[in-house]
This record gives sequence, structure tokens and C-alpha cells, in this order.
Amino acid sequence: MLKFGVAGMRGLVYLPWIRKTGLADVTALCDLNAGLLESQADRYGIPGRYRFYSEMIDEADIDVVLISTPMQFHADQVISALQSGRHVMCEVTLGTSMDEMFWIFEEAGKAKGKFFFIENYCYLPAVQHMLSIIRSGLLGELYYAESGYIHNTASLLTYNYGLQTSGKPSWRRYWQMGKPGAYYPTHSVGPLMQMFGKDERIAEIRTVGTGHWGGECYRQDNSCTTLIQLDSGKLIDLRIDSLSKRPLCITSYRVQGTKGCIELGSSPLDSDRIWHEGLEPVDSSTWRRLSDFDGYMPERYRSRDEEVLQGWRGGGDYFMIADYIHAIVNDEEPPIGIREACEWTSVGLLSELSVTNNGRIMKMPDFRRPLSVKDQRIVLD
Repeated sequence: MLKFGVAGMRGLVYLPWIRKTGLADVTALCDLNAGLLESQADRYGIPGRYRFYSEMIDEADIDVVLISTPMQFHADQVISALQSGRHVMCEVTLGTSMDEMFWIFEEAGKAKGKFFFIENYCYLPAVQHMLSIIRSGLLGELYYAESGYIHNTASLLTYNYGLQTSGKPSWRRYWQMGKPGAYYPTHSVGPLMQMFGKDERIAEIRTVGTGHWGGECYRQDNSCTTLIQLDSGKLIDLRIDSLSKRPLCITSYRVQGTKGCIELGSSPLDSDRIWHEGLEPVDSSTWRRLSDFDGYMPERYRSRDEEVLQGWRGGGDYFMIADYIHAIVNDEEPPIGIREACEWTSVGLLSELSVTNNGRIMKMPDFRRPLSVKDQRIVLD
């Protein structure tokens, strides 16, 4: 039985799925809020209770560390957990600077434990449906995709939500709205990069922003667009927007292949749709509903039980947890590892430099191989 230690109260959203596997349990919980720590640990029957992360790392009898703290703490906590010999799961994003990416990448290369990046949008049922269709070859070869994380987070900039109600500025005010560029790219980039396939890597990015339009002025533009060029020349168009006054739109994915395309709806009024050249009758103006192709949905999603079906993100979180535990138990590489975590997070970090330098093209380090000190220098030519 694998023993998980969870850092950050939010990480308890994964507890039902950890236990459902029958192969693991949460035996330690860490959070600075002593009252919440005790009440939630009592509620879920978690014996190990730690206010300080270092104490959990040094004292707890655990095999896996699940990090679900604010993003500015991730690098130090991931490194400490890897150095302790544990397996590590970390929420997005991986860190807040390119130096942190290089530090974590180096430590993961030396670590005994396996690292898994919690990019759970890769496990959304609709994303898995698209991925299965793409891998079948129905759309031919992908060469263009677009997505966006459009989420007005104004209400989250103070602690007046969830289990926190102090009214003080939240970490999001500084580490999201206090930074320019595509600060939160992985929910969009991760699923699309999986659709392009493991052999693809990001070669370069460039970002431009709208500036500030109405309301309170933050360092973050009202909206920004990042063009991501792959080694092969293929292209991703990414929009990040957390200030515009509009409905939530965080699961909009559009892909174009040599034989057809898929578009996931950007609102409940907009249906998911597909077109490919083999449709009968052949009509370039006629879409089909994606639900007409439900036979391409992976079997485990089609046969998921009611508990998983009703879970957060349509049960995707359960399959994500199950895949990581499977990788540990069978000594396999996790499906979303350190290379993906560093590359996808770096899109946002490099975009800060791009957008503040008039949309300058920024080269992506190659996280498929060990990086020399020279490789780790981010320079403006």
C-alpha cells in the first residue's frame, strides 16, 4: 500500500481517487492553518498532521508527496521531496522562474522517485475523446491548434472563497495578476501537446498583449496571445485572459489536421463538432456533432462507474491518479513527467520576457536531454 502525504488542503480533492485505486491511501496532511488541518484530518481519518512542510518531509512515513500549494512554493517543495527519495506529484504550474525549471530538471534527473505533473486537463473526457480520434488517423496529421484559458479571476484575488475567508490579498494577486504574459499556460498547452504527440517539442514562443482596458490596472494585460512554434513548424495559438468581463471559457480546444478538424465548444450554447473529408455526403459546410463519434471514446471512460462519472472533471482525476500509481507500482515512466512539466510551464515564463520586449521570439530549452550551464542561460539576442 503506497502512502501519500498531501501538502496543501486543496490536495484533498484527490483523496477519494487515491483510496479508490485500492493501492494507496493518504496517511499525512500538511497545512499552515492549524484549525483546518485538524478538522480536515479528522474528517478524512488521516493520522499524520503537520503544519510545516519540512516536518512532513523529515518525519512522515510516506512514499509519495502530493504538492497542492500556491505556485510560488512548488519549486522548493518539489526539490525537497525529490531529494528525500520520494515519488512526487505537483500541481500546475511547476514554478515561477526559468532558474527554478533548471533546478527541478536537474534534481529529477538524479532522483530515485518518479515525478508526475498534475495537468488534469489532459484527462478531461472531451480531451481524451479528441486524443483518441486524432490517434486513429481520422484527421490526418495535425499542424495547427488553438486554445485559451479565459477565466475572470477578480473574485479570487482576495481570500474570500473556499476554506479561506480572511479578505487578505491572495497569492493570485501577485503570482498571476502581478506578472505579465501567459502566466497559466499548461491547461491549454498540455492537452494540445499530447495531441501533437510525444515526438514533438516546443521550439520557440512569442507573446503580445492588449495592455489595460477598464477597471483596476495590474501588471497582467487584459488579454494576451502567445504563438507557440514546434520543432516541426506546427503552430499553437494560445490566449490567456483573467480580467475580461465575460463567462468562463477554459476548455476550448480547436485542432486542424490534413484531413479534418475538431472544435470543442467555448460555451454551453456551442456544441462540440467535427468535420473530416470522409464524411458522407462530402460537404465542406456541414459539421457533425462530436457525440456522433462516441465510439472513439476510450473504453475506460465509457465504462466508468457512477462514482467516477460524478467526480470532478467527469472522472478524469481518478484516471490520472490511477495512471501515476500504476507507473510507480510497475516501475514505468509516468505519462506526464518532468520534461512535459518544465516545457509546458516554461511557455508562461518565457512569455514574460517576450511580452515585455515587444513580442520578441524566445527559444525554448530542450528538456529532452541533460542541459549544460550554457544551455540554461536565457538571453535576448
